[in-house]
Amino acid sequence: MPFPDQEIVEWQADEFAGLVLVPRAILKDEFKKALKDTEELVKISYKDKPELVTDILARSLAAKFTVSEKMGEEKTYKRRILK
Repeated sequence: MPFPDQEIVEWQADEFAGLVLVPRAILKDEFKKALKDTEELVKISYKDKPELVTDILARSLAAKFTVSEKMGEEKTYKRRILK
């Protein structure tokens, strides 16, 4: 059984990964490249299917930066890239 503060610890780890291991400027550039590649690969626009494209992007960027997929979730993109 997980300890009571496990969710907090996981959130902190994801935040650390997002802020320190993946600098915003680099993430922004990689996001643009990955978005273009993803849209070309699956023939679907982010505007048409944002959830699908975001899921693919999250996996791709997480693998590139060697961090959890949680770091690449849509809310992280919105907070760190799309603003």
